[in-house]
Amino acid sequence: MPCSGEQAVLAVVGTHLLSQLVALAGGVFLVGLVLFLCHGAWSGAATRRNAARIAESQAELQLALDEEGSHADHRRLAALPRRLRIYVLAAVAPSLAGAHRQRLTALAAELGVLAWADAKCRSHLWWRRLHGVRVCTLLGGGATSVPPLLGDRRPEVRAQAAQWVVDHHEEQFIDLLLRRLDLDDDSSRFAVQDSLIRIGQPLLDRLALHLSVRSGPSLAPALEVAVALADPVLLPAALSLCHEDAREIRALAAELAGAIGGSAAVEVLVELLEDDAPEVRAAAARALGRVQHWPSAAALARLLGDQSWDVRMQAAVALRSLGSPGILSLRRALSASDVFAADAARHMLDLPESAMRTL
Repeated sequence: MPCSGEQAVLAVVGTHLLSQLVALAGGVFLVGLVLFLCHGAWSGAATRRNAARIAESQAELQLALDEEGSHADHRRLAALPRRLRIYVLAAVAPSLAGAHRQRLTALAAELGVLAWADAKCRSHLWWRRLHGVRVCTLLGGGATSVPPLLGDRRPEVRAQAAQWVVDHHEEQFIDLLLRRLDLDDDSSRFAVQDSLIRIGQPLLDRLALHLSVRSGPSLAPALEVAVALADPVLLPAALSLCHEDAREIRALAAELAGAIGGSAAVEVLVELLEDDAPEVRAAAARALGRVQHWPSAAALARLLGDQSWDVRMQAAVALRSLGSPGILSLRRALSASDVFAADAARHMLDLPESAMRTL
């Protein structure tokens, strides 16, 4: 064991080292504080300095976007750092359409912003690709660099590229989006579906063709888009898919047919009330209630005794939505010997009108 003298020496050395470490930590803290305060002062000065330049550039941009100022001078805007140039252009982009939007895109190209964004879209770093696609989405451009990113390995980039297509809905880009419905995972597929729905009218012919030449369970995401749009152009495909082998496709096709309506749709929906799959019978009952086809009340009343609870409830909801004919059928079912039918009818008749709006 060390003697008492050695212990004293070790204690002195330890105390000295500890004091040095404390002094070092204090020095590092002070240096960090000074750097932080200097950075804040520099950032504040830069912000004040840039505020005037940004305001002048915004006024210059407004002149450039006006019809009479289409040949305005862009020197102030061009003199801004690229980051601020993008900021000024992107700030007004969401509020522009038509000729003003086209002039903004032309100006972004003239200032080199779109070329820079195209280069970012081709970067091997995913966050740079994402930044590039976002700039193209806001300001235009990207016709050659963005479409390949619909198949990017990163879901964030794929989702942003899908959003870009909303404003660039040429047939080839729409077809790329429709093909992504079969390939993407749930998060990316939602972004693709959202973009397709937002495209709206320009999508309909391509979507109808997509539904008419494809088959199988993979059609479900495309049918969900079709249900959201519910345009008569899609009715032939909906009627055909009501006879698909996959039960989930028949159910979605029934929902689409009911959302569109018409005598042809009603005829097929009444047939589907006898389908082998309970989800298809439920979808058909729900659709008939949606189109308020009162002659189908008798067929719907027969489903009040179905073995599937969902089918019974959808049939009951549909009957009540038909008004007097349906309510009469529900009241008759109260005295039925079928316990299922009587219970479904009682449950539906007891619901207040306010609850019906949520069904």
